Amino acid sequence: MSTYNYTIIEDPQGNKFKITSFMTQEVIDSIIKKFIVRNDDVFITTYPRSGTTWMQQIVYLITHQGIESDKHLEIVIPYLERASALDGIKKFDQMAERRYFKTHLPYTFNLYQKNPNAKFIYIARNPKDCAVSLYYFMVNNYKIAYDGKWDDFFNLFIMGEVIYGDWFNHVLNWWSKSRETDNILFLKYEDMQNNLGEIIKKVGSFINIQVTQELLDKVISNSSFTNMSNNSNTNLSWAAWRSEATTKPLRKGMSGDWKNYFTLEQNSIFDEIYNKKMTGTGLNFDFE
Repeated sequence: MSTYNYTIIEDPQGNKFKITSFMTQEVIDSIIKKFIVRNDDVFITTYPRSGTTWMQQIVYLITHQGIESDKHLEIVIPYLERASALDGIKKFDQMAERRYFKTHLPYTFNLYQKNPNAKFIYIARNPKDCAVSLYYFMVNNYKIAYDGKWDDFFNLFIMGEVIYGDWFNHVLNWWSKSRETDNILFLKYEDMQNNLGEIIKKVGSFINIQVTQELLDKVISNSSFTNMSNNSNTNLSWAAWRSEATTKPLRKGMSGDWKNYFTLEQNSIFDEIYNKKMTGTGLNFDFE
């Protein structure tokens, strides 16, 4: 039987989720109860392995004239849950400038409800590629240390028994809310791949920063997969990556890789679940 390290936490509605082992219910409760969301805060929000680091880089570049940070991305755009686990949330209150965070928390953890004036950039990736990428992440991250094979992981994924829970619940809750408000920008990973320039301009407009052609060119160049994969500040996972790992956090950055892993039977099972969950939502994904 496959195993991995995790903590079970509960959201304000009583729903339970598995989360990375070094995070605790106390940490999550401190975010829910004590973390003050400001009107001008920006949250990069995703289900894991959906383009989070890519969007962190894009947002940082837009807000810094296209110039890359000389610090790790998780210093300049903190991972809310991790930073809270390590240092608490008091330091966030001391930040004078506009704040940018990344988070994987589902909508039910009430970040949006804390302050609907804040901005939320949500990126969703097609679930088949997301599953494969999450599999490698959980295998290669020593704090999670998943020890099973792909076939075992596939079953965990479709049951929602992986970190941050069920992909469908996570994505569809944010998608549904995004259709009701202008303060959630819902984007797709595949659209970022196909037309990055337009996505960058959308993000700039969303966070009220003008993206000139000069800035656009710099952001596109410095957020390319090649550039980011060769940059230790964007492709190093805070000493959580296993020393023997064969891949880094930024693995392939492509769509359609799921075809190399899903068996015909797995694909049929997944398609049945996908069609049942997604029909009538108005949300569709490109799997190629």
